[in-house]
Amino acid sequence: MADDPFVCYNFHYFEPQVFTHQQAEFLEEMREFYREVGYPDDISDFGAYLGEHENWKRKHALTGEEPKNDRALMEKLLSHAF
Repeated sequence: MADDPFVCYNFHYFEPQVFTHQQAEFLEEMREFYREVGYPDDISDFGAYLGEHENWKRKHALTGEEPKNDRALMEKLLSHAF
């Protein structure tokens, strides 16, 4: 890391995709699941959907079994970046 107060670090973050890419027409699983997801929100139904679609379950392994889209999930997923 630069020891400079004028340096700002930035990164892109796309998880959980059921939230960040909700209803995205360019992703087949989001077209099929097609649900609005808020923050915070219960996302356990996405896990149930993935349980019926093994090909998408592997793709969403980080969040597919998470019951909630909330601060605790964000902290868990971002912990390696901190």
